[in-house]
Amino acid sequence: MRDNGLKGPCGAFRNEEGGLNLWCPGFITPSNVTYSPATNRVQVTDRNFDLQHALVEMHVRGGFEIGGFLHHLWAVVVDVVGFATVVWVVSGIYMWWNLKRSRLWGSVAIGAGLAAFLGFLLAL
Repeated sequence: MRDNGLKGPCGAFRNEEGGLNLWCPGFITPSNVTYSPATNRVQVTDRNFDLQHALVEMHVRGGFEIGGFLHHLWAVVVDVVGFATVVWVVSGIYMWWNLKRSRLWGSVAIGAGLAAFLGFLLAL
């Protein structure tokens, strides 16, 4: 990997031929590395930027271990959005609790949400 300029953690899986495929994430151009035992060759392919693949890769990446400015920026954006979602939920519960007229319907909504969550959790 170092000889080909690839860095960071890569996902690996076996292909049909018994060879090895590595998926190395890159924020703009990810790389695929394929090893074929039949030919004893390694092929490195860089993919061109494609919006659909970029959106998928933004949802499957995690953590700060890859390195690079764009990777760190994306991780910070995901953390900020997660924090904002928690603040939004907590502030909504606080406001609901202070509006006594809406407590019954709010309780129904929270109960339905918890039931749906448990249903999804048990379906896993």
